[in-house]
Amino acid sequence: MLVFVLLTRAAWKMTPRNARKWGPLGPIDPEVVTFSAAAFGMAALEFVLAQGDKILLGHYLDARQVGIYAVAMAMVGFVPVALQSVNQIFSPTISELHATGNYPMLQRLYSTLTKWVLIFTIPLALTMIVFAHPLMRMFGSSFVPGATVLVVGAVGQLINCAVGSVGFLLLMSGNQLQLVKIQALNAILLIVLGMVLVPRMGAPGAALATAITVITTNLWLLRAVRRRLKLLPYNSSYLKLVFPTLISTGVLWVLEHGFLAPRSPWIIALTAIIAAYVSFLGMIWISGLDRYDREIAQVLWAKVSNGIFRNEVSA
Repeated sequence: MLVFVLLTRAAWKMTPRNARKWGPLGPIDPEVVTFSAAAFGMAALEFVLAQGDKILLGHYLDARQVGIYAVAMAMVGFVPVALQSVNQIFSPTISELHATGNYPMLQRLYSTLTKWVLIFTIPLALTMIVFAHPLMRMFGSSFVPGATVLVVGAVGQLINCAVGSVGFLLLMSGNQLQLVKIQALNAILLIVLGMVLVPRMGAPGAALATAITVITTNLWLLRAVRRRLKLLPYNSSYLKLVFPTLISTGVLWVLEHGFLAPRSPWIIALTAIIAAYVSFLGMIWISGLDRYDREIAQVLWAKVSNGIFRNEVSA
Protein backbone atom coordinates (compact mmCIF):
# COMPACT_ATOMS: atom_id res chain seq x y z
CA MET A 1 0.00 0.00 0.00
CA LEU A 2 2.87 2.36 0.79
CA VAL A 3 4.43 1.74 -2.64
CA PHE A 4 1.03 2.26 -4.28
CA VAL A 5 0.49 5.57 -2.49
CA LEU A 6 3.99 6.81 -3.39
CA LEU A 7 3.58 5.80 -7.04
CA THR A 8 0.21 7.55 -7.22
CA ARG A 9 1.70 10.71 -5.72
CA ALA A 10 4.65 10.62 -8.14
CA ALA A 11 2.36 10.07 -11.14
CA TRP A 12 0.11 12.95 -10.05
CA LYS A 13 3.07 15.34 -9.72
CA MET A 14 4.40 14.35 -13.15
CA THR A 15 1.02 14.71 -14.87
CA PRO A 16 0.56 18.06 -16.69
CA ARG A 17 -1.79 20.41 -14.84
CA ASN A 18 -4.31 20.49 -17.69
CA ALA A 19 -4.60 16.69 -17.56
CA ARG A 20 -5.53 16.65 -13.87
CA LYS A 21 -9.09 17.87 -14.48
CA TRP A 22 -11.93 15.42 -13.90
CA GLY A 23 -14.49 15.08 -16.66
CA PRO A 24 -15.61 12.94 -19.58
CA LEU A 25 -12.84 11.10 -21.37
CA GLY A 26 -11.93 12.21 -24.85
CA PRO A 27 -11.53 9.82 -27.76
CA ILE A 28 -8.80 7.23 -27.22
CA ASP A 29 -6.59 6.25 -30.10
CA PRO A 30 -7.27 2.62 -31.19
CA GLU A 31 -3.55 1.90 -31.01
CA VAL A 32 -3.57 2.87 -27.34
CA VAL A 33 -6.46 0.47 -26.66
CA THR A 34 -4.72 -2.34 -28.57
CA PHE A 35 -1.41 -1.82 -26.80
CA SER A 36 -3.07 -1.60 -23.37
CA ALA A 37 -5.11 -4.76 -23.97
CA ALA A 38 -1.99 -6.60 -25.11
CA ALA A 39 -0.05 -5.40 -22.07
CA PHE A 40 -2.88 -6.53 -19.76
CA GLY A 41 -3.03 -9.91 -21.47
CA MET A 42 0.73 -10.27 -21.23
CA ALA A 43 0.65 -9.52 -17.48
CA ALA A 44 -2.10 -12.12 -16.98
CA LEU A 45 -0.15 -14.74 -18.93
CA GLU A 46 3.04 -13.94 -17.01
CA PHE A 47 1.11 -14.59 -13.81
CA VAL A 48 0.02 -17.99 -15.14
CA LEU A 49 3.59 -18.82 -16.20
CA ALA A 50 4.95 -17.73 -12.80
CA GLN A 51 2.36 -19.41 -10.56
CA GLY A 52 0.96 -22.30 -12.61
CA ASP A 53 3.66 -24.73 -11.47
CA LYS A 54 2.93 -24.11 -7.78
CA ILE A 55 -0.81 -24.57 -8.30
CA LEU A 56 -0.20 -27.91 -10.04
CA LEU A 57 2.12 -28.98 -7.22
CA GLY A 58 -0.50 -28.05 -4.65
CA HIS A 59 -3.03 -30.20 -6.51
CA TYR A 60 -0.88 -33.30 -6.90
CA LEU A 61 1.54 -33.21 -3.94
CA ASP A 62 1.60 -32.35 -0.24
CA ALA A 63 2.28 -28.97 1.34
CA ARG A 64 5.82 -29.92 2.40
CA GLN A 65 7.00 -30.48 -1.17
CA VAL A 66 5.25 -27.30 -2.33
CA GLY A 67 7.14 -25.36 0.37
CA ILE A 68 10.52 -26.82 -0.64
CA TYR A 69 9.78 -26.09 -4.29
CA ALA A 70 8.73 -22.51 -3.54
CA VAL A 71 11.97 -21.78 -1.66
CA ALA A 72 14.10 -23.29 -4.45
CA MET A 73 12.29 -21.29 -7.13
CA ALA A 74 12.64 -18.14 -5.03
CA MET A 75 16.42 -18.72 -5.21
CA VAL A 76 16.13 -19.22 -8.97
CA GLY A 77 14.40 -15.84 -9.15
CA PHE A 78 17.74 -14.14 -8.43
CA VAL A 79 19.32 -15.46 -11.65
CA PRO A 80 17.61 -13.05 -14.11
CA VAL A 81 18.14 -9.92 -11.97
CA ALA A 82 20.62 -8.45 -14.48
CA LEU A 83 18.20 -9.04 -17.36
CA GLN A 84 15.31 -7.45 -15.46
CA SER A 85 17.43 -4.39 -14.71
CA VAL A 86 18.46 -4.02 -18.35
CA ASN A 87 14.84 -4.43 -19.50
CA GLN A 88 13.73 -1.44 -17.45
CA ILE A 89 16.45 0.77 -18.96
CA PHE A 90 16.47 -0.64 -22.49
CA SER A 91 12.71 -0.69 -23.18
CA PRO A 92 12.19 3.07 -23.87
CA THR A 93 15.35 3.07 -26.02
CA ILE A 94 13.89 0.25 -28.11
CA SER A 95 10.79 2.32 -28.79
CA GLU A 96 12.79 5.41 -29.73
CA LEU A 97 15.24 3.61 -32.02
CA HIS A 98 12.44 1.63 -33.69
CA ALA A 99 10.39 4.77 -34.28
CA THR A 100 13.36 6.55 -35.88
CA GLY A 101 14.40 3.49 -37.89
CA ASN A 102 17.88 3.41 -36.34
CA TYR A 103 18.23 -0.38 -36.50
CA PRO A 104 22.05 -0.48 -36.64
CA MET A 105 22.20 1.20 -33.22
CA LEU A 106 19.40 -1.04 -31.92
CA GLN A 107 21.33 -4.11 -33.10
CA ARG A 108 24.53 -2.86 -31.46
CA LEU A 109 22.82 -2.15 -28.13
CA TYR A 110 20.90 -5.43 -28.17
CA SER A 111 24.08 -7.42 -28.81
CA THR A 112 26.23 -5.58 -26.25
CA LEU A 113 23.62 -5.50 -23.47
CA THR A 114 22.76 -9.19 -23.93
CA LYS A 115 26.44 -10.08 -23.60
CA TRP A 116 26.78 -8.03 -20.40
CA VAL A 117 23.64 -9.64 -19.00
CA LEU A 118 25.34 -13.00 -19.58
CA ILE A 119 28.57 -11.76 -18.02
CA PHE A 120 26.79 -10.91 -14.77
CA THR A 121 24.47 -13.94 -14.87
CA ILE A 122 26.76 -16.87 -15.70
CA PRO A 123 28.75 -16.82 -12.40
CA LEU A 124 25.56 -16.70 -10.32
CA ALA A 125 23.89 -19.48 -12.33
CA LEU A 126 27.03 -21.64 -12.13
CA THR A 127 27.16 -21.18 -8.36
CA MET A 128 23.55 -22.31 -8.00
CA ILE A 129 24.17 -25.34 -10.21
CA VAL A 130 27.43 -26.51 -8.59
CA PHE A 131 26.51 -25.58 -4.99
CA ALA A 132 22.82 -26.46 -5.14
CA HIS A 133 22.92 -28.67 -2.03
CA PRO A 134 24.78 -26.21 0.26
CA LEU A 135 22.57 -23.36 -0.92
CA MET A 136 19.39 -25.25 -0.07
CA ARG A 137 20.92 -26.39 3.24
CA MET A 138 21.01 -22.73 4.33
CA PHE A 139 17.27 -23.07 5.06
CA GLY A 140 17.63 -26.37 6.91
CA SER A 141 18.36 -29.99 6.05
CA SER A 142 14.70 -30.56 5.13
CA PHE A 143 15.13 -28.28 2.10
CA VAL A 144 18.05 -30.22 0.55
CA PRO A 145 15.71 -32.27 -1.72
CA GLY A 146 15.01 -28.98 -3.51
CA ALA A 147 18.55 -28.96 -4.93
CA THR A 148 17.39 -30.62 -8.15
CA VAL A 149 14.72 -27.96 -8.56
CA LEU A 150 17.38 -25.27 -8.06
CA VAL A 151 19.66 -26.76 -10.74
CA VAL A 152 16.91 -27.20 -13.33
CA GLY A 153 15.46 -23.76 -12.66
CA ALA A 154 18.88 -22.07 -12.87
CA VAL A 155 19.54 -23.68 -16.26
CA GLY A 156 16.18 -22.46 -17.56
CA GLN A 157 16.78 -18.90 -16.38
CA LEU A 158 20.31 -18.90 -17.81
CA ILE A 159 18.81 -19.59 -21.26
CA ASN A 160 16.28 -16.84 -20.55
CA CYS A 161 19.12 -14.36 -19.97
CA ALA A 162 21.11 -15.64 -22.96
CA VAL A 163 18.53 -14.35 -25.47
CA GLY A 164 18.31 -10.87 -23.94
CA SER A 165 15.33 -8.50 -24.01
CA VAL A 166 13.39 -10.35 -26.71
CA GLY A 167 9.99 -9.78 -25.10
CA PHE A 168 10.50 -6.04 -24.78
CA LEU A 169 11.85 -5.84 -28.34
CA LEU A 170 8.52 -7.18 -29.60
CA LEU A 171 6.42 -5.19 -27.12
CA MET A 172 8.07 -1.82 -27.79
CA SER A 173 8.20 -2.24 -31.58
CA GLY A 174 4.47 -2.70 -32.25
CA ASN A 175 4.58 -6.52 -32.23
CA GLN A 176 2.81 -6.95 -28.91
CA LEU A 177 0.10 -9.24 -30.34
CA GLN A 178 2.79 -11.67 -31.48
CA LEU A 179 4.22 -11.58 -27.96
CA VAL A 180 0.83 -12.35 -26.40
CA LYS A 181 0.25 -15.21 -28.84
CA ILE A 182 3.60 -16.83 -27.99
CA GLN A 183 3.05 -16.46 -24.25
CA ALA A 184 -0.50 -17.83 -24.46
CA LEU A 185 0.62 -20.97 -26.27
CA ASN A 186 3.47 -21.49 -23.84
CA ALA A 187 1.14 -21.03 -20.85
CA ILE A 188 -0.86 -23.95 -22.26
CA LEU A 189 2.41 -25.87 -22.71
CA LEU A 190 3.31 -25.29 -19.04
CA ILE A 191 -0.03 -26.65 -17.85
CA VAL A 192 0.13 -29.71 -20.10
CA LEU A 193 3.73 -30.50 -19.14
CA GLY A 194 2.92 -29.99 -15.48
CA MET A 195 -0.03 -32.39 -15.63
CA VAL A 196 2.23 -35.00 -17.27
CA LEU A 197 5.44 -34.56 -15.27
CA VAL A 198 4.34 -33.60 -11.74
CA PRO A 199 2.43 -36.83 -10.96
CA ARG A 200 5.42 -38.86 -12.20
CA MET A 201 8.40 -36.84 -10.96
CA GLY A 202 7.06 -34.60 -8.20
CA ALA A 203 8.70 -31.23 -7.61
CA PRO A 204 11.56 -31.87 -10.09
CA GLY A 205 8.87 -32.53 -12.71
CA ALA A 206 7.34 -29.11 -12.04
CA ALA A 207 10.80 -27.50 -12.31
CA LEU A 208 11.44 -29.35 -15.58
CA ALA A 209 8.06 -28.25 -16.98
CA THR A 210 8.81 -24.65 -16.05
CA ALA A 211 12.35 -24.78 -17.49
CA ILE A 212 11.14 -26.30 -20.76
CA THR A 213 8.46 -23.63 -21.02
CA VAL A 214 10.93 -20.81 -20.28
CA ILE A 215 13.40 -22.12 -22.86
CA THR A 216 10.70 -22.71 -25.50
CA THR A 217 9.21 -19.26 -24.93
CA ASN A 218 12.52 -17.45 -25.23
CA LEU A 219 13.73 -19.35 -28.29
CA TRP A 220 10.39 -18.70 -29.96
CA LEU A 221 10.61 -15.00 -29.07
CA LEU A 222 14.19 -14.89 -30.36
CA ARG A 223 12.99 -16.35 -33.67
CA ALA A 224 10.18 -13.78 -33.83
CA VAL A 225 12.63 -10.93 -33.21
CA ARG A 226 14.91 -12.29 -35.91
CA ARG A 227 12.07 -12.65 -38.41
CA ARG A 228 10.21 -9.39 -37.71
CA LEU A 229 12.99 -6.99 -36.70
CA LYS A 230 15.99 -8.69 -38.35
CA LEU A 231 17.89 -8.57 -35.06
CA LEU A 232 20.11 -11.22 -33.50
CA PRO A 233 22.39 -10.50 -30.54
CA TYR A 234 25.14 -13.03 -31.19
CA ASN A 235 28.51 -12.36 -32.80
CA SER A 236 32.06 -13.66 -32.56
CA SER A 237 32.74 -11.68 -29.35
CA TYR A 238 30.49 -14.11 -27.47
CA LEU A 239 33.17 -16.79 -27.91
CA LYS A 240 35.23 -14.90 -25.33
CA LEU A 241 32.74 -16.04 -22.70
CA VAL A 242 33.53 -19.74 -23.21
CA PHE A 243 36.96 -19.84 -21.54
CA PRO A 244 35.93 -17.74 -18.48
CA THR A 245 32.90 -20.02 -18.06
CA LEU A 246 35.13 -23.10 -18.05
CA ILE A 247 37.59 -21.51 -15.60
CA SER A 248 34.80 -20.38 -13.25
CA THR A 249 33.22 -23.85 -13.40
CA GLY A 250 36.57 -25.43 -12.55
CA VAL A 251 37.10 -23.09 -9.60
CA LEU A 252 33.65 -23.88 -8.22
CA TRP A 253 34.17 -27.61 -8.73
CA VAL A 254 37.46 -27.50 -6.77
CA LEU A 255 35.84 -25.53 -3.95
CA GLU A 256 32.86 -27.89 -3.85
CA HIS A 257 35.03 -31.01 -3.62
CA GLY A 258 36.66 -30.52 -0.28
CA PHE A 259 37.76 -26.98 0.44
CA LEU A 260 34.43 -25.72 1.76
CA ALA A 261 32.68 -28.94 2.76
CA PRO A 262 32.87 -28.70 6.59
CA ARG A 263 31.92 -25.04 6.82
CA SER A 264 28.62 -23.26 7.40
CA PRO A 265 26.28 -23.25 4.36
CA TRP A 266 26.15 -19.44 4.52
CA ILE A 267 29.96 -19.17 4.40
CA ILE A 268 30.05 -21.70 1.58
CA ALA A 269 27.47 -19.73 -0.42
CA LEU A 270 29.23 -16.39 0.06
CA THR A 271 32.68 -17.81 -0.74
CA ALA A 272 31.39 -19.63 -3.83
CA ILE A 273 29.67 -16.54 -5.25
CA ILE A 274 32.74 -14.35 -4.70
CA ALA A 275 35.04 -16.97 -6.24
CA ALA A 276 32.74 -17.41 -9.24
CA TYR A 277 32.57 -13.68 -10.00
CA VAL A 278 36.27 -12.99 -9.37
CA SER A 279 37.42 -15.86 -11.60
CA PHE A 280 34.89 -15.14 -14.35
CA LEU A 281 35.29 -11.36 -14.50
CA GLY A 282 39.07 -11.70 -14.15
CA MET A 283 39.22 -13.98 -17.20
CA ILE A 284 36.90 -11.63 -19.11
CA TRP A 285 39.25 -8.74 -18.39
CA ILE A 286 42.33 -10.75 -19.40
CA SER A 287 40.74 -11.99 -22.63
CA GLY A 288 40.09 -8.40 -23.66
CA LEU A 289 37.05 -6.23 -24.26
CA ASP A 290 35.95 -4.64 -27.50
CA ARG A 291 35.22 -0.91 -27.75
CA TYR A 292 31.53 -1.12 -26.80
CA ASP A 293 32.30 -3.47 -23.92
CA ARG A 294 34.90 -1.04 -22.58
CA GLU A 295 32.45 1.85 -22.81
CA ILE A 296 29.87 -0.04 -20.74
CA ALA A 297 32.53 -1.17 -18.26
CA GLN A 298 33.66 2.43 -17.81
CA VAL A 299 30.09 3.58 -17.21
CA LEU A 300 29.53 0.82 -14.63
CA TRP A 301 32.82 1.59 -12.88
CA ALA A 302 31.98 5.30 -12.82
CA LYS A 303 28.62 4.52 -11.20
CA VAL A 304 30.26 2.31 -8.56
CA SER A 305 33.05 4.83 -7.90
CA ASN A 306 30.60 7.70 -7.52
CA GLY A 307 28.53 5.64 -5.09
CA ILE A 308 31.56 4.79 -2.98
CA PHE A 309 32.77 8.38 -3.03
CA ARG A 310 29.36 9.70 -1.93
CA ASN A 311 29.24 7.20 0.93
CA GLU A 312 32.71 8.25 2.11
CA VAL A 313 31.78 11.95 1.95
CA SER A 314 28.52 11.39 3.85
CA ALA A 315 30.34 9.30 6.45
